Amino acid sequence: MKAQHISFFLLAGLVTFNACRKDGSAGLTKPDVTRIVDTLPHEPGLPAPNLPASQNRISNYRLSSIDYNSDPGGTAYYHYNGDGTTRQVQYSARHSGTTNVDYTYDNNALSEIMAEHSEYKTKYTYEKGWISTISHVSSISNRGYKFLFTYNTNGTVARMKYYNINEAGDVLIYTNTYTYDTNGLVKKITAVANNSTSVILSINSYSSECDFNPLTFSGITLGDQYELFNQPVMSQLKRLPARITKTFLNNAGAVTSEVGIDYNYTITGTRLDKVVTSIRYPANPQSNSSSEMVFHY
Repeated sequence: MKAQHISFFLLAGLVTFNACRKDGSAGLTKPDVTRIVDTLPHEPGLPAPNLPASQNRISNYRLSSIDYNSDPGGTAYYHYNGDGTTRQVQYSARHSGTTNVDYTYDNNALSEIMAEHSEYKTKYTYEKGWISTISHVSSISNRGYKFLFTYNTNGTVARMKYYNINEAGDVLIYTNTYTYDTNGLVKKITAVANNSTSVILSINSYSSECDFNPLTFSGITLGDQYELFNQPVMSQLKRLPARITKTFLNNAGAVTSEVGIDYNYTITGTRLDKVVTSIRYPANPQSNSSSEMVFHY
């Protein structure tokens, strides 16, 4: 299966959701932006609280498979450990065989994700119980990337720094800063590069409240919406992003391009059954596309 499909469902991930309510009332408390818990070793700050159960939470719905009803198409099959954590996902593509992705845990916390036949490993490290880094590095070239996370005192992500890793060391690419609404939902993520160009990811609406496994949305490659679809960010949410606008700006602050992404969810009771994704390019509508995923339990 194409790498983009693996990353889309795991990281950009759109993809394993659970229970949803229609009342729209629930949400996390508003972040205390005046006090930031910094879990990064090289950024001193307040001591982090204990790991919240939500960062390693397991859905009440056990996903068995997902059908990708778009070209090239295929199916992802889910396998679990005795404690309900994800052990392996098998991606079976219509025209390119099967790829296995294995998950390793240390003291019930995710420590490593490894895709079959890949030289890259995705590793999770923790500080005081919180996810501090996620890295994706080649065992051959030692090249790759990593994310470093900083938290607010209520456990929401305050910042995430994205680094490229190469022979010269760690090179900072973007610093992502998170803004929340009064319900504690991410409403904007602003990524600023060293050359002052920036990318703004605006989450304009969400699904009804959902019980989902954040890991299903956490990928093994760098996705187009990496700043949103990763375990620390998704684990703080109880709803799924439904309408997103991604805006690119130059160093003068002028908009250079824009992309719109819509996720249309079919939910039966509290269970997600289907998601239809539509991608819109206002300046190039001929490039618009859509895809469909069907969930089985």
